[in-house]
Amino acid sequence: MAMLGWSMSHRVAIVVLGGLTVAATLPSSMVRQEYLPTNVDEADSR
Repeated sequence: MAMLGWSMSHRVAIVVLGGLTVAATLPSSMVRQEYLPTNVDEADSR
């Protein structure tokens, strides 16, 4: 209950920390990520 009391009395700090957390995750979603490479040499040897 102590954490809840602190959170309720410091609402602005909680909102700022939440906003910073969301802002920190945005750049990672904007970076193009390729999970399957398009330029792969299959190297079929017979």
